[in-house]
Parts: sequence; structure tokens; C-alpha cells
Amino acid sequence: MVLASHKVLDESKLDKETLKSILAEALIDGDIDMLKDVLITQIRLQNKADLVRKSKLGRQTLYDLIEGKREFNPTVKTLSSLLKAIAA
Repeated sequence: MVLASHKVLDESKLDKETLKSILAEALIDGDIDMLKDVLITQIRLQNKADLVRKSKLGRQTLYDLIEGKREFNPTVKTLSSLLKAIAA
């Protein structure tokens, strides 16, 4: 029997408190890969039009982050806007 691997963040939208906790822990631990994975997963699960409106970021900025064509290196302002829109 082959067991399927289980991903904690696999396509599940997290409640805001859990999301805040995971993101804070990733920042404190300096785990940029975890921060990136959680943030990108949550952006993918959001309605993009609502996220653009709430974050006041451009739609292209969101797609640049989640498509992976460019290096994941958002500014602090971009991260702050996204975190407020997703976890606040």
C-alpha cells in the first residue's frame, strides 16, 4: 500500500488566527521558505479581485508572486499590504 504524502498547507484556506501564528513563527525563525509557501498558497486561494481591492496592489503583482517566473522577493510594503488583506 502506498501512502500519499500529506501537506499541511495543501490547498486549504487557513483561519486568520492560525495564519497569523504560522506567518509570525516563520518570520521569527527566519524560515523564508515557509513564509513564501504559506503566503503563496493563501494568495492562490483568495478571490484575486477582492485581494487586489483589499491590498491596494496591482493584479500583476499578485500573479508575479504566485507564478514563480520571477524571484520571490517582495518589498516590505508589498508583504505588509498582503498580510493585512489576508490575515487581518
